[in-house]
Amino acid sequence: MKNSRHLGKQLEWWGREVRSYLKPKNHQIYRKLRGQTNLVEHSEDAPLVVFDFHNIAIDNVGGRYLYHLVQDFLAHGYTPCYRDNFRFIANIEEKGFKRFLLDLPHIIFHSPKELAPYGRLDAIVSDSPAALAASPAKHKILVNYDRRRAIAPEVPLTFGPSPALLHREVFSDDEPNFSDDRRNTIFFSGQTRPQEYGRDILRVEHDMMNRLEVISCVEDHGFPDATIPITQPDPDEWDKPHSLLIVRNDVARIPLQRWMELMANSDFFLACPGSEMPMCHNLVEAIAAGSIPILEYPDYLHPGLTHEENCLAFHGPEELLEMIQRALNMSAAEKEQLKRNAYQFYLQHCQPSRLAKALLARPKSTLVMNDYRVKRRP
Repeated sequence: MKNSRHLGKQLEWWGREVRSYLKPKNHQIYRKLRGQTNLVEHSEDAPLVVFDFHNIAIDNVGGRYLYHLVQDFLAHGYTPCYRDNFRFIANIEEKGFKRFLLDLPHIIFHSPKELAPYGRLDAIVSDSPAALAASPAKHKILVNYDRRRAIAPEVPLTFGPSPALLHREVFSDDEPNFSDDRRNTIFFSGQTRPQEYGRDILRVEHDMMNRLEVISCVEDHGFPDATIPITQPDPDEWDKPHSLLIVRNDVARIPLQRWMELMANSDFFLACPGSEMPMCHNLVEAIAAGSIPILEYPDYLHPGLTHEENCLAFHGPEELLEMIQRALNMSAAEKEQLKRNAYQFYLQHCQPSRLAKALLARPKSTLVMNDYRVKRRP
């Protein structure tokens, strides 16, 4: 069974390698976008970063981590410049979050000489050692796709807010209110479809509960005053105070424009894992809002979160229920301190530009893209 699954993955990867060349529309997109620029203004001294990707692995997970990487350099004051490699450009209009890149400032080029009018070439990010060796850029960053932990001074990929929030400009990391007048004590909202969030992969590969198990465990315990909508509630429901608010997006949905507001009005966020991996964008959004995460994967960030300092950590159903009760009973003063600590962690390690700064700290760096996928527990 394992060998057949591996063969299936290999065939899927081969298909991804060649299908860009087989679709006439991709050739049309490539011809249209070559040489495109999307700049409001520029100066000859503006720092430029070249993204020169040859491996389709950069498109993994709908291109969400590519988007995060580009956004991080933008936040650090760099203009993104995309080398016109066919497989990278040809699907950019149709590929998940990757298509959002066209709405951001950018330059698509063929020869580095074309960049001279737009600024100063300072950095290149590439998965090709040959491209790095040939570049005159001051900073050279190699992207590594191996599923392994980063080894210092390598830099692991950090997580950011969801590209959907950033693209629609509804994400905010303004300093939140840390006082005790938030409407909700504990909050969760997210997808819980069993076929995606009820699988065994997190138990097998990471020794932790999947999202459906976490939510079902809390719901089945019967905490008093819990609010669990089973249909879409009236819009004013989100303005009411709740002790424990669990919103399954399968049956009810919070408008995207109100997401960060709800997060910033909750003392704690039940940070459930993603579908195939522990990390989820919601964790970063929570600490950006000064909401204390309750989670089973504190050590998957870099550096890790610390139990009772900037999060409440658990392992298994029994500890999960203990942490929910701990959160419900926590004093106002203790909650305020943990909220401040969580927000400070965000500012120091997860705020946009932090990843770019780490990668630019030395002339040559390696970005380990899949560090977050590696099991932490022995």
